[in-house]
Amino acid sequence: MMKIYRSTEILECLEELIPVYQAAFNASGEKVDRFKAQVKSAVQRCVNPVVVVLYEDGSPVGAVWGIDFVPGNWFSQQISDELPTWRNWHDGTFEVNDIFVVPERQGNGKGQELMMGLESYCADRTILLCTSRNNNGRVLDFYHQLGYEPIIDSVRLGGFDDVTVFVKYV
Repeated sequence: MMKIYRSTEILECLEELIPVYQAAFNASGEKVDRFKAQVKSAVQRCVNPVVVVLYEDGSPVGAVWGIDFVPGNWFSQQISDELPTWRNWHDGTFEVNDIFVVPERQGNGKGQELMMGLESYCADRTILLCTSRNNNGRVLDFYHQLGYEPIIDSVRLGGFDDVTVFVKYV
């Protein structure tokens, strides 16, 4: 079962997503606190936060979340000058912040299900996302297979060198 949470509804599912996030990213402490703070901040700032959660047997096994790509957001501040100037990227664009699936369900189409759910929600919009290129061939292939195209091939973001920004028009 898949469920889409919007705005303040997200706070209802946030705690149940923490173990999934921890398992997927082998995260603890500061990284988990940063994830929770980012989600709560997105809700408080009213930037159309959305979390798509995939459940199996009543428990979450994965999620994807993001917000509207608007001026003032961290991601927008980092890449706006790098984006092609032929369109207004702040009109009708959604940015994916994280996608995560518990390790035992990875490689079984769960990430694809989550992205398809998000794309259904974002119909007639543009989706932007980024990922590191370093030792990340599996993830890069995943986005290519879903029809995402690199729009910025290599940029430095948040202390990471060689990050690729992908786009898909849905």
